[in-house]
Amino acid sequence: MKKSYYVLMERCFQFTDDNKYYRDQSNGGNPSKVFFFKTKANEVARQNNLENFQRIIRDSSVKEYGYSLDELISSKTLEDDLLFEEGIFMTVFGQTADEWWQSLSNLKWGQRLSLKMEPTPEQWGKLYDCFNLSFWEVVEVEEG
Repeated sequence: MKKSYYVLMERCFQFTDDNKYYRDQSNGGNPSKVFFFKTKANEVARQNNLENFQRIIRDSSVKEYGYSLDELISSKTLEDDLLFEEGIFMTVFGQTADEWWQSLSNLKWGQRLSLKMEPTPEQWGKLYDCFNLSFWEVVEVEEG
């Protein structure tokens, strides 16, 4: 029986001529670390994804990863989180998801949107889960 290992891979993004990032499908990514346990590898990947996500939200560069908000929002995201007062977008940004995206689109080069409040780690996780952005992934490989 062959043993499996779990490789933490940083996904590769390319910058297009129209100032957008896209996931380069031809290049799987850059290996970073090897783990013996899948749960640990997934935990590290999630933490790295959250760190990258927080950076692009704070510096407002998230708009460079899609032409529209619909491209970036996960199909699992509930309307409540996008539109309503108790939703994560209103909690963190003080705006609905569409209003927030429009505000991002109106920014000039080098400008940033402020957060309504400093999110807790749980709120960052909830906001991240609304998106389909992933900067790190875990790839299973077999010994051999």
